[in-house]
Amino acid sequence: MVERKTLRRSSLLILLTLLITATGSTVLNPAHSQDAAVKPLQGLVQDTWAPEDSLPLQDWKNTVKPKLQIGLKWSDKLLPQQKTEELWTAMPDWLGGTWHHETATFIGAQGGRIGESSSYLNRHDDSFGQQKDNTGSLFHLIRYPFVSVTESGQTSSYFITYAVKVQNKNRYHITFENSNLEVVVSKADQKIQKIQSRNDALSWIKIGPNITVDDNLTVDGDRVANGTIRSTPKQVKPFSPVDKLADGFDVKAAFLNFLARGKN
Repeated sequence: MVERKTLRRSSLLILLTLLITATGSTVLNPAHSQDAAVKPLQGLVQDTWAPEDSLPLQDWKNTVKPKLQIGLKWSDKLLPQQKTEELWTAMPDWLGGTWHHETATFIGAQGGRIGESSSYLNRHDDSFGQQKDNTGSLFHLIRYPFVSVTESGQTSSYFITYAVKVQNKNRYHITFENSNLEVVVSKADQKIQKIQSRNDALSWIKIGPNITVDDNLTVDGDRVANGTIRSTPKQVKPFSPVDKLADGFDVKAAFLNFLARGKN
């Protein structure tokens, strides 16, 4: 009887060993197996991360921007340091001053074709030109990166403009091109819900006495949002020099430094 039990146990051990070898499994204590089954998976999304403080633009692009992901807990430290870069650009005299927009029309573009259009309230002002050089040429200062926030009932959308380019097409056409990152954050749990890259090419065009602004909008991964936002602003204030900004930035000193560098 003892011999049969011993043989039976030996056979079971051999069979179990073969099963383990074939499957690469490990025999666990039943209690441990239960714990392992209910333990949630971790490390798939790092839900809390931020630098100790907001970083300069280049460091932000290299370190923070690649780590922004859906599910990450939002912190204002994930934004880049704002208005650390300066871009001076010449512009046509007619653009100097403050312009008021009241409404705009969105013209959709899908598959290279012009889609439906819709008008909506788009009330805001744009101001151009802070200084003139000794020849009377008008210059405009853009400080970036900059951030704007749009609130809705359930979310906050952060628009981070981190790259700016200006093209003077001719005396009657100037284009401002902005590269933006839109980060949508839930107000309920302060986690990122959506991230998308957006490019705006705003063309200001003068035809006779009329001014038209076309914002050619390209949103990665969202064809429906691609199209042109068109408006016809009216000038409400003429150009006047600006020597200092509301935050204390010395515009005149920055312009003189720009001229001393040979307008580079």
